[in-house]
Amino acid sequence: MTTCPSREGVGGIVAEDVVLRHLDVAYRLARWRVQNDRVAEEVITESVRRAVLQTGSPAGAAHRAWFLRIVSGVCNERRHRTTPRFNGGAGQVDEIAAALADAISGLPDHLREVLVLRELEGLSYDELAAVIDVPRDAAKARLSRARQALTGVLATSAAGV
Repeated sequence: MTTCPSREGVGGIVAEDVVLRHLDVAYRLARWRVQNDRVAEEVITESVRRAVLQTGSPAGAAHRAWFLRIVSGVCNERRHRTTPRFNGGAGQVDEIAAALADAISGLPDHLREVLVLRELEGLSYDELAAVIDVPRDAAKARLSRARQALTGVLATSAAGV
């Protein structure tokens, strides 16, 4: 079996190890971004392929942001292909969680992405900025707009409008 010469990341860390360590977070991001299980799996498959073939990966804590940035890029490429709404099983989630998931799903993609990465996946502001490729302050501002939009959607929903 031959190995790709670009598989070794910075500091001797194998790209596959980095990918495997962050696969769950990457899948959840892809699922929220594309809002379709099958397409999310395709996104992850393509993201893993790109990560493994990419020459060099960042050292240290930047690994997660590096891989999630690849996932985000693949989601951006596929965004126009599918736009189904989140369809969580009503018997699997309570009414509040379902309303929240629906509200998050209804946000524009760029706002949904930052909200999921920060609030559901726990990325730091620096990691978030690296994933979406903007300065830290711009990432914080986008997250603030996402929170405001989510609050507005939930308030409208609660008012029965």
